[in-house]
Amino acid sequence: MSIGGKLALAAVEQVAATAGLRAGLVALRRVVDELSDPRDRARAIELGFTWASESEDESTLTWLCDRWIGQPGERLDELRALLPRLRHRPDLVRALVDAQCIRAPDDPRSFYLRARVRPDRVGQLADLRTALRLARARNVPTGAIEARLARLGVQDEVEDDTPRARLAALREKLAAGGRYKRVAALDGLAELVAAAEAGRDEAVRDAAAAALAEHADSDPRLTEIELDRIRTALARWPDEAARAAALGRLAAHARLLGAPSEDPLDEAAGRALDLATSVLEHHVAGSPDGPPDLRWRALDAIAGVRGGTPDVSERYERLASAAQSPDARLHVAVLTACWVGAAHPDDVVRRCSQRLMPRLLELPGRRPSRGWARAASVCEDPALRPRLLEAGRAAGDPEARSDLAAALVRTAWQEAAEGRRDEALARLRRARAMLK
Repeated sequence: MSIGGKLALAAVEQVAATAGLRAGLVALRRVVDELSDPRDRARAIELGFTWASESEDESTLTWLCDRWIGQPGERLDELRALLPRLRHRPDLVRALVDAQCIRAPDDPRSFYLRARVRPDRVGQLADLRTALRLARARNVPTGAIEARLARLGVQDEVEDDTPRARLAALREKLAAGGRYKRVAALDGLAELVAAAEAGRDEAVRDAAAAALAEHADSDPRLTEIELDRIRTALARWPDEAARAAALGRLAAHARLLGAPSEDPLDEAAGRALDLATSVLEHHVAGSPDGPPDLRWRALDAIAGVRGGTPDVSERYERLASAAQSPDARLHVAVLTACWVGAAHPDDVVRRCSQRLMPRLLELPGRRPSRGWARAASVCEDPALRPRLLEAGRAAGDPEARSDLAAALVRTAWQEAAEGRRDEALARLRRARAMLK
């Protein structure tokens, strides 16, 4: 510090010592802009942050933040010392670290620091990736950055752009981007699906196809362009059952959007949607194609509940009986009939719904990717509920995965209270892995 700066700050400190911190801050605000040496001004601002935090002077904190942002030089070490004093003002913390990234745009530490204070996962990942790129360019250690990426569930993005690294990056881009970024991510995932045909990693191909199918299921914003890209990619999926199920759901989505198509699969989806509309709005399941199967019985039962028909109990009895047939196969309508009927005021309907619950785990056929969590929530058998949730998790039901993780956490806390620490930690780790 310069001699003039030392004298000015000494005078300000004397005011604070004799008249209190607020009086000292008044004097400090007059001095800061008059100090010509950046080091003197930085010391005055740091002192002001300390006094303003202790006296809870929020307006002065904001004023000091503006003065700090105008300071020349990198000043990363001084900033690190300041941030703990501003924990109660995340808006000021964000303004300061944003200014640091502008002040030192080539320093990986700037972006690493901002990643540590950002509340949103997408923003953290963006800053950590920038920090990783800058650190590699400077040939400095990247261990702290990679460790924080790993804690966010993203492995180190290696420079040789392996399929597994691309898969992780494309998943993040698909979840976070706008429309054009989503389309680019869909194209990248489609390339990973196609690459396996040339002998590349089949596990990556299946994971990419599953990501495309999940995106189609969960995103209501899909455009016709996105639908076409996903359909083309999924057509290459060798898993016949998974491919048929995913393309069927995609066709239903396209039908809801009114997208024109001559694909027979889209026509089948249209018939399925027409039947669903008939059941939900007109309370009629129509005539079965041939002898009534389990799916038709379930739709008929749902129509009875929706329409409040007097024979709804008989419909559920016929459904429960059809579920015992050796030819019966699981369908999502059966799960729906279970959780719809479990809340019905009729005792017979409720009993039949509960009788169906264990049968859901025994019926052959591809397990639906929705409905398990709702069925488990109304299941009266406490031992059966986690089995239903586990079946849903394995089938890709996001609600079942979330509910199962929550149940694991509750059990872990009980075990911890009973002194079974190792078991509790193992259960918590499983819940955490499930939610990644």
